Amino acid sequence: RLCPNEETALFSRLTPGTRLKPHCGPTNLHLTCHLGLEVPTGCRLRVGRKWRTWQPGKCLVFDDSYEHEVQHHGDSTRIVLLVRFWHPQVPLEQREALLAQRLKQRKLKDWTLLS
Repeated sequence: RLCPNEETALFSRLTPGTRLKPHCGPTNLHLTCHLGLEVPTGCRLRVGRKWRTWQPGKCLVFDDSYEHEVQHHGDSTRIVLLVRFWHPQVPLEQREALLAQRLKQRKLKDWTLLS
């Protein structure tokens, strides 16, 4: 079961010439996996100081709380399956507490909007 805003699975498509500027995820509670599907030459991902390239059928797993960026200097579309999931070192009890807290905040926000 995927939890909205906590775990995500989607196809990420980048066209030639695209650059995702350096950015960081909000916390280190999650890991991100990119499974290379369509991987032209000239595409690369930097996490921290290390540059990596995708390979078809292979996964790159990283903590997106570290600064990362993507550059696509290739000549065809790059497609990866992007999966974001809980870091395995986050205990189940902590995950449940965080989800309950966020649900409570959403309900409070919804109630505030109705007032």
